[in-house]
Amino acid sequence: MELVQCKVSITKKVGADFVEAYPNELLFKEGYFYPVYPTEDGQWITLDEEGEQHIIAGERNPKHDFWFMTHFELK
Repeated sequence: MELVQCKVSITKKVGADFVEAYPNELLFKEGYFYPVYPTEDGQWITLDEEGEQHIIAGERNPKHDFWFMTHFELK
């Protein structure tokens, strides 16, 4: 297990068009810490504010995942 800190709040997006859900469902809060777990496939998983699992990095080394590095910081 590792800890990550959310850099910017992340709300739920729906579908391929990335249309925002209404009302905006907050998945991860800016400044909050989340435990992350690497899978055998090299993905990194954590739980959002509602307890739902999310893959937040698709690389064995999350520092190589652009989306992860934009939204989270390893601690």
